[in-house]
Amino acid sequence: MEDSNSEVSDEDTILTLLHGLLPEYDNFVQCLTVSVKPDELSVDDICASLVAEEEIRKHKNDQTKDEN
Repeated sequence: MEDSNSEVSDEDTILTLLHGLLPEYDNFVQCLTVSVKPDELSVDDICASLVAEEEIRKHKNDQTKDEN
């Protein structure tokens, strides 16, 4: 797209990121979109939130493995 001199808006990038997530992220997406106004979301915020979500899921998964 850069070759065509057209820019992709943050909103389009965010929508693509969120819609491309697996169904197991539906609650994450819903919480994110309900708690923040769409025009206040940035790509950096979404990426940081996804990284934090992954860390939480990894920690929970590690705890479950330790219990078994």
